[in-house]
Amino acid sequence: MDLPFAHVLHLERIRELADGITFERGERYFREKRVTELLRREGSLWGTVSGSSSYRVRIWSKGDGLAYRCSCPVGKDGAFCKHCVALSLQWLQQTPRTEDLDELRTALDSCERNLLVAFLLETAEEDVLFTRRLLRRLRP
Repeated sequence: MDLPFAHVLHLERIRELADGITFERGERYFREKRVTELLRREGSLWGTVSGSSSYRVRIWSKGDGLAYRCSCPVGKDGAFCKHCVALSLQWLQQTPRTEDLDELRTALDSCERNLLVAFLLETAEEDVLFTRRLLRRLRP
């Protein structure tokens, strides 16, 4: 699965964008599970990170780099803040590995159609974004 910003959102880039202290604080927020929401929508990551308040974060690709915005005071000044770091690390942690996708592909190839349809409908009931994406793919 090739993500639109996978080539620019990686650990080395995150370390380049954040100074050492900011990276450490963001990493701590990530470990403390302060990322309370994370969505990938329209080529962007959107999320909420809890700190002294709840902060909204958006990260997207811009050319060969990343663009980002956070509602915290540091982020409003244009810096890649600890909330951006935490959200980025959360994304990297949950992005599927190639081996996992290969295993999934093999399992889907042998899956009974009825079981797969039931699972897709169940997931669609729980996730409106998934429902919309699935409908876009299935419509002629």
